[in-house]
Amino acid sequence: TIATGAPADLTTLALDTVRTAGPPPRLGAETAVFAATAADVRHTVVAGRHIVRDGAHTLVPDVPRALADAVRALHS
Repeated sequence: TIATGAPADLTTLALDTVRTAGPPPRLGAETAVFAATAADVRHTVVAGRHIVRDGAHTLVPDVPRALADAVRALHS
């Protein structure tokens, strides 16, 4: 149940991208599962905290650099 003050995990997706635009609303779940990608994520809230806001990660300011650092660490 979603209620004021209760923790919640949810994600919203852009419905106007080349991957998500067009299907009828009744196919929203299928579109989210089979067509949407990470690039379509607009907001993610975990336990009431915004983790992604307007498509940008709020906890990792430079995602590409963090990924490159993690990959480099795996190879060393």
